[in-house]
Amino acid sequence: MITMPDPAPACEEATGNATNWVVLEENVLRQRTTTDIATGGGVFDIMLIGAYETLIWDAQGWLTPLNDFADDADYDLEDVFQLVRNALSADGNLYARPLYSEMSFTLPP
Repeated sequence: MITMPDPAPACEEATGNATNWVVLEENVLRQRTTTDIATGGGVFDIMLIGAYETLIWDAQGWLTPLNDFADDADYDLEDVFQLVRNALSADGNLYARPLYSEMSFTLPP
């Protein structure tokens, strides 16, 4: 995730919005982002969260569905493993778009 700020200048130029990237250790990140979203603090406009937070935060009503952004010309959600899509969705709504996923495969002897 520490490479995420690399495309920021192009994004800022295209949108006119300034970015301020905050990189935290995972345990600190979970605590700060959960506190911010639970209290409506508004410190973060966009957060990178995992499948762990997605369903918990959805159950609290803290997330906005991303259905309108799920299938644009540059991103085919069907290319994402169904298991990953399910982990980021609830009640037919997509709440996060994966940047990457990890899967393990084994073959029988």
